[in-house]
Amino acid sequence: MQLVHNSISTVGLIHLTTEIVLDKATMVKVQVKRHKMDELPETADGIAQWCKDTFIAKDALLEKYNTTDRFSELELQEIRRPKSSIMVVLSWSCLLGFLLYKFFKWSSLLSTWQGILFTVLFL
Repeated sequence: MQLVHNSISTVGLIHLTTEIVLDKATMVKVQVKRHKMDELPETADGIAQWCKDTFIAKDALLEKYNTTDRFSELELQEIRRPKSSIMVVLSWSCLLGFLLYKFFKWSSLLSTWQGILFTVLFL
């Protein structure tokens, strides 16, 4: 799996992370290749050589990407963020917010300075 982004500096990584968290338009291109366990060598030397060969192939793939802006001729599959996870987060946030509101209304914690101090210290 390779992640490709033009800026690799720390500021670039912070900017990329901020864009992803804030759900701004960001394109991350990934190519995933699965290997079956029975295709892997069984000896330590065999695994070491397989890792070296895989890294050489990965470097060649990245070099090809840098020159042609494509990983391979395979068909691209777009993977979108599922809407159900956003709905779950929003639902739980609304429920917890409502329960906190009811608790503060019931307990009258925010009606006195001691209650406000208690709330600020423990939240």
